[in-house]
Amino acid sequence: MKLKLHLWSTIATFVILFAAPASVSADAVADWNAIAVQATVTGARPGPSGVLDIATVQAAIYDAVQAIEKRFEPYYVEIPGASGSPEAAAAKAAHDVLVNRFPAQASSLDTTYQQYLSSRGLSETDPGVAVGATAAAGIIALRACDGSFPASPPPFTGGTDPGVWRPTPPGNLPMAAPWLGNVTPFTLTRPSQFRAAAPPALTSAEYAKDYDEVKAMGALNNSSRTPEQTDLAHFWNANYPVLWNQVLRDIAGAHVNNIAESARLFALADMAMADAIITAWNEKNRSVFWRPITAIQEGENDGNPATAGDSNWLSLINAPPYPEHTSGANNLSSAATRALARFFETDRMTFSITTTNVGPTTQDTRTYERFSDVAQEIVDARIYEGIHFRFADEAARKQGRQVADWGWRNFMRSFTDNNQDTSAVPGVANIATRGFVQTGDNILIGGFIVTGATSTNVLVRAIGPTLVNFGVNGALQDTTLELFDGNGQVVASNDDWKSEQEQAIRDTTIPPSDNRESAILRALSAGNYTAVVRGKNNTTGIALVEVYALQ
Repeated sequence: MKLKLHLWSTIATFVILFAAPASVSADAVADWNAIAVQATVTGARPGPSGVLDIATVQAAIYDAVQAIEKRFEPYYVEIPGASGSPEAAAAKAAHDVLVNRFPAQASSLDTTYQQYLSSRGLSETDPGVAVGATAAAGIIALRACDGSFPASPPPFTGGTDPGVWRPTPPGNLPMAAPWLGNVTPFTLTRPSQFRAAAPPALTSAEYAKDYDEVKAMGALNNSSRTPEQTDLAHFWNANYPVLWNQVLRDIAGAHVNNIAESARLFALADMAMADAIITAWNEKNRSVFWRPITAIQEGENDGNPATAGDSNWLSLINAPPYPEHTSGANNLSSAATRALARFFETDRMTFSITTTNVGPTTQDTRTYERFSDVAQEIVDARIYEGIHFRFADEAARKQGRQVADWGWRNFMRSFTDNNQDTSAVPGVANIATRGFVQTGDNILIGGFIVTGATSTNVLVRAIGPTLVNFGVNGALQDTTLELFDGNGQVVASNDDWKSEQEQAIRDTTIPPSDNRESAILRALSAGNYTAVVRGKNNTTGIALVEVYALQ
């Protein structure tokens, strides 16, 4: 299934185009990704902040490679007349960024770089080297004042009021990388672009429900976990930037056979992961919500009669030194899985993941059939570990998807996207846009035309609540959707997209982000069609009707 999507860059326009799928092998991009990951490990970056270094390297590699290959839009650095070996360009770009960010490793990086060129029959005189140097210099300048890695950040230790994070045992350390939530993102417009809902009130039933779950399932002693759930918890007690970049290299080695596509995959995924971590930390700084270990040990003081405290309760693994909401691991992993699904344009792929926490685990490598299955598994695993409430995990998973979708829609697109000839394949034209949904006949109507001799799989979405994330005031809070053919006959209708066709819609990799939004997936023959959006129970507000042609 292949989609090329350019929604949200201008909220009133959509383009639907077709392209051939990428084919498949490891290259200089993957090689230098591994070198970059190791540099961040050696450099002992605080918390997960090494994702910033890796994303910066991949951005430079991408611009260097694309300047020569000319397949996709540059991320930032344009290099007219670029030529030479893209492998040499990638190596030089990565080397220069890494030396800039890890000057203490300059000698070993120099050696690695020289050996890399030599082993591939390349030399410093290759024109690609100058291209790589130019790309690296541009990206280094771009990120020079991004707010990352300040020299002496003041420690942050939260507070002691109920619900407020404070350092947790055994280390009782201040917050790691407290500055991370204010770093300039790579693709987002601001760190707070995708706000999560605040944690539930301490006195609410929702809080008590998630409290009881993590108390029972995440306890070090006398937990309700099965042995399999405990093994899963240890499996995902991992170094997430290291783990997910290994997954990227494995999947790229099996499914990508050219350096231009490889550079794009790594750049999209690593910048999504970096922006997801920035998003998570921005949210942590805003909510400063306590970890389960503090919440349960202080459970008698939270004002909720339904939460029984236990002053001796300990989590299966030690809580990392930063606030609870939202989960960094879920934010990053959701961004990674979503970026992969976007790139390959399917949620279905057989792939394996090996934990970085080999030892406590019985099963060190696990095989999956869907990217979304991994994202869901990590939500559960962080509860089994005893370090997160479910509401923080699920909010983070949503944020990570939003971050990856934004990057996919707005950056590093194919030069041919707007000029591709679709006359030989089924297509869709005359797509409508957003509008203000009122009552009666004052509804949002979107007309479109399906062309071609064979049927086209079409996904129609009625978006309302999600528009708030894009700065739209007065968004319709609950949409309903009807699809009519050219004769005025109802083809299908939908209120909640999960009520029917949920799995098929998920398989498109572009389900609506909010359960209150609507979607219809149908194979449509050539003809005129009309999508009608109303507010549930005669509610009003701004909505967006979207039509995607799937191939």
